[in-house]
Amino acid sequence: MKTKNTNGKDLITTGIYTALYIVALFAASVANVTPLTFMFYPAVASLLGGTFFLMLAIKVKNSFSIIVWGIIVGLLFLVLGMGMALPFFVVGAVVGQLIIAKSGHKSLGMITLAYIITSVCSVGGYAQLFFTTDSYLKEASARGLTDDFVNGLSKYATGTFLAVIILVTAAAALCGIMAGRLIMKKHLVKAGVI
Repeated sequence: MKTKNTNGKDLITTGIYTALYIVALFAASVANVTPLTFMFYPAVASLLGGTFFLMLAIKVKNSFSIIVWGIIVGLLFLVLGMGMALPFFVVGAVVGQLIIAKSGHKSLGMITLAYIITSVCSVGGYAQLFFTTDSYLKEASARGLTDDFVNGLSKYATGTFLAVIILVTAAAALCGIMAGRLIMKKHLVKAGVI
């Protein structure tokens, strides 16, 4: 099934679900209270944002809605000082859009896979911490984080911990979509997704 072209209604709907996803991102920021919980922010955000991604994927059947979502969310992270998130979000959103479009926006499995991929890509916002640790920690100190917090971050900046974050984020994204499925079951049936 071919996806339709973008129109004004689609852009408004994309904007609404993107805004709701951003609210979920801000709610997830409660995870930033300790260095350990900070590392799992992408997982918490993926869990809370799953419903809004799911609704965007089934409500807007055009070729660019997920990409627009990814660009807006990536730009938000750029403004908030996590510039590395932008390219990862855009790449994840492009891959996610291709996967969802291939199924005609009708496969819950493909929407779930797309969300897991975009969520895992969101971990890229921490790339600087893992790959240029010293410069990231200096920037964190300059932004006013305490020495204890910065030292805690340095303790978790390992390849093994990165793998753990990726796995937990993927699992949280799956749970987020499943929660969205339960919440929005009636809409999913109507849209022919389940």
